[in-house]
Amino acid sequence: MENLVIQPKNLALLTAGVLFVLNLIWIAARKPLRFLLAANLFGFYLAALISLTILPFPLSAFKQPLPESIFIPVKTNLFPFDMGRYGSMSPRLNQIDILNILAFLPFGFLLPFTTQKGKLPILLYALLATLIIETSQLLLSVRVTTYSRVFDVTDILTNTFGAWVGYLLSRPFFLTKKDKPQQD
Repeated sequence: MENLVIQPKNLALLTAGVLFVLNLIWIAARKPLRFLLAANLFGFYLAALISLTILPFPLSAFKQPLPESIFIPVKTNLFPFDMGRYGSMSPRLNQIDILNILAFLPFGFLLPFTTQKGKLPILLYALLATLIIETSQLLLSVRVTTYSRVFDVTDILTNTFGAWVGYLLSRPFFLTKKDKPQQD
């Protein structure tokens, strides 16, 4: 049990089992089909997001004693968009940043279908999810020396921006007749 590693395929199976039970509860509560579809897609999306950003990691990572050294090598990037690094003050958007934006588009798009919350709570949820991911990466990089993920401020900004763009893309699905522009 000490060398057990959570793998993405195990997370997918766990997600399917949890969603099956939740679907039974939601059907008993007579949730609309729109909610069931969006909630299931959102659940599998979150499992995929965790698989891409955090997994795999050994469960024994937090059972190990802290290293005796006071200075633990921490993998961080506190310079958003590489500003200030290498003497350049101009921000640069790279391929990883674009992938981070695309990774959180489904978050902002699917979440409004599962809740009646407005734009601000959805952005706060996206920020919270990103902070959880980045903090997990920071803690794991301290505990597991072979862990290759990095705490990155740019990821926080790009993920939240991606969720905002996803939310904007979902808005046409929620416009009522009075919100739609009049055609003459």
